[in-house]
Amino acid sequence: MAKEFFKRLAVPIIIALLTAFFCQPLYLATDGSCDYVLMWILIGIPFGIQKMFIWLVPSKCSIANATGIIVINILIGGMIGIFVFAFRIASGMLYMIAAIVKTVFRRDYIPYSSMYRFLQKISVVTIATQQVQIPSNIPAPIVPHIS
Repeated sequence: MAKEFFKRLAVPIIIALLTAFFCQPLYLATDGSCDYVLMWILIGIPFGIQKMFIWLVPSKCSIANATGIIVINILIGGMIGIFVFAFRIASGMLYMIAAIVKTVFRRDYIPYSSMYRFLQKISVVTIATQQVQIPSNIPAPIVPHIS
């Protein structure tokens, strides 16, 4: 669980924090005000730039055109990357909640109820394949008859 937590939640947050720290001079003005749009684009670049050079490849053009295409690739990659980052954080949080629910509500403690069926649907709990043996010295429950 710790390895999955590190991979799903800690690594993207560390990458975003390092990017924000190293790019701080680019989005902070001298008076201390912050350009949040530029900060979002810069934080999103590590998450969205991987596939951008497949879509717009600078070939058979001048240096000015190639530079413009590269800048557009980086801008679009940063804008897409911020959504990829948000999705990774949200999926990491959902994974952690599911892992906590799975740890707290182990299958031998969960009664077969609507909560159990809900957890089965979201693949947190699996059906136990072993049958439980009930000792014979336990009396049957008394069910009141309502007329």
